[in-house]
Amino acid sequence: MSWLLKGILCLTTMLGFNLAAQAATEAMGRTHATLKVKALLFDYVRLPEKMQKQMQDQVSEIYRKAGVEMEWAPCSTGEGQAERYPGCTGYEDATHVLLRIHPHVRKGMTSEAAGEAIVSARIINVYWDRVQYEAVSLRVPALEVLAHIIAHEIGHLLLGPNSHAPAGIMAARWRSRDLIHIFQGGLSFTPRECELIQAVRKRQDERGLSSPVSIPTDVPPKKE
Repeated sequence: MSWLLKGILCLTTMLGFNLAAQAATEAMGRTHATLKVKALLFDYVRLPEKMQKQMQDQVSEIYRKAGVEMEWAPCSTGEGQAERYPGCTGYEDATHVLLRIHPHVRKGMTSEAAGEAIVSARIINVYWDRVQYEAVSLRVPALEVLAHIIAHEIGHLLLGPNSHAPAGIMAARWRSRDLIHIFQGGLSFTPRECELIQAVRKRQDERGLSSPVSIPTDVPPKKE
């Protein structure tokens, strides 16, 4: 067999292996992304549309790696417009979360955190002034901080109380090594956290959290 024919056969074999590996990876991704999470977004800051879209894309990518498909429902923050957004009047189960981005931290909040999760009500509050402060102090773009804080707080609602971790996306406070990961494409969940997130529907059924819930107007804050 000539060296040219051997080279062609070798190249064909390698190409076949690469295509097979790529197809297997794509198939695993399709089968793994079994959980869908819907975020009802109330943006009281009124971020620019492009920035809001970039934030959603970054959060979605973090959760895609955990096998979760994020769905975003922009909701009106103006009075008397709720009827124009019928999908924003309540949430059905533990895969629905209510996300509110506020211009300023609420009164009485003693923690320095830029966000908080009210697990019992499935509500997330993010404070834009704290996000900007964190961005300056950590020397990271505000958009990156906002996306990772939102992903962190959604994680609390999916993982449950006491879900802080020593490092990674669920760390109580990010350190220099975490910032490196952010710049390299984002923090991610651990394999164990991914398993717990995927089991959210099972835990929901066991606890009887499958009935629809109306959006509460006043919920006592409980930070995570």
